[in-house]
Amino acid sequence: MFEMGFLVLGRSSIYWISAMIFVNSFGLLIIFFNVFGDTCASTMTNIFWPDVNPDTPNFGMKRECWVLILALALLPFMLMKELAELKAVSVALFTAAIIFVLINLG
Repeated sequence: MFEMGFLVLGRSSIYWISAMIFVNSFGLLIIFFNVFGDTCASTMTNIFWPDVNPDTPNFGMKRECWVLILALALLPFMLMKELAELKAVSVALFTAAIIFVLINLG
């Protein structure tokens, strides 16, 4: 995209394309954290705190708790510099997908 934009519109297109990718990625991150934060909160609430009143939830029953845990768990992977180190991420993703399917089947 960058090369085609440079050839068609010049140097400024690189900045526009980068800005659009940044906005798109930021929006996808917000969706990712909201979906998985809500999913983890409701799953853990059903498993560990089924008798707690939903009107007065503890911190473990809130989305914020699980978003922070997920962000802290992903932090080491964001700081990796080599693609070879990302093998753990793909293994974790594959394992999570299998666990998700097994939970839905059960």
